[in-house]
Amino acid sequence: MKVLIGPTNYENALDLININVDYLIIGQEGFSVRNNYNFSLEELEKIISQKKNTKILILVNRIFFEEDINPLIAYLLNLSKLSIDGIIFADFGVIQICNEQNLKFDFFYNPETLVTNYGSFDFYLRNKINNVFVSRELRKKELLEILDNKNKMNVGIQGAGYSFIMESKWKMIENFNKEYDLQIPINKKLFLNEETRNFPTIIYQDKYGTYLYTAYSLSTIKFLNELNKLDYLYIDSFLHDANWVLEITKLYKQAIIDPNNITKYESLEKLICKNESVNNGFLGDTKDMVYLRDEK
Repeated sequence: MKVLIGPTNYENALDLININVDYLIIGQEGFSVRNNYNFSLEELEKIISQKKNTKILILVNRIFFEEDINPLIAYLLNLSKLSIDGIIFADFGVIQICNEQNLKFDFFYNPETLVTNYGSFDFYLRNKINNVFVSRELRKKELLEILDNKNKMNVGIQGAGYSFIMESKWKMIENFNKEYDLQIPINKKLFLNEETRNFPTIIYQDKYGTYLYTAYSLSTIKFLNELNKLDYLYIDSFLHDANWVLEITKLYKQAIIDPNNITKYESLEKLICKNESVNNGFLGDTKDMVYLRDEK
């Protein structure tokens, strides 16, 4: 089981390489969303030259529109000239362009919530996609069934970090500011509190749209022993700092090697997450699904 994580800056990327992280997820301006830092071409080339045993994945996870096609083609062609190890994408237009241009990337498909069974795996494989991340809304039984039937597909899940809920192209905070003459900041982690629920939701807006995340940090440590057929454990570092990224990566790498000390690692994870709630999400019991409960 390999660990994948995005760094918060150039120095954090070097620190992750030095602890031998399996995969670095690198974002770049205009083509990546929900990442902490956009690397310049110069920084990316430096990281590639210093990557040691770490593999480099480029995050190309925007939803692209007609006006984005030509810049996207040019970007993918330029990426193909670099010594990267693959791309993570969500829009099937990316794979279509790569196939039309005969670009030989290793493809990692992560549509966040769409992959919920193994029925589409043959279609993905025919389209040269041999790595997928399944939905975090799956129960443990469903995930185990996928792992037992994955055939030649490499399967990953989110292992830690805030859990993505949805995204919209609408500038929701910006529009709210205009409607009510407010100055709520964008490009900042904010909390959305519903009148009928106690548990908040993280809301974040950038120039590409608005995103909702859980306000708890997902934990999968207690399930690692049962999920030993997993190929990838993706840690979503979005909206976390460099220290959290480094420490949570060390923790999960150790937990994968030694998955029997559950209590020890769960306690350490809570310390790393400090005052944040840590939750097993859909892999856990019904009581863990805090967003499905009307608590007031």
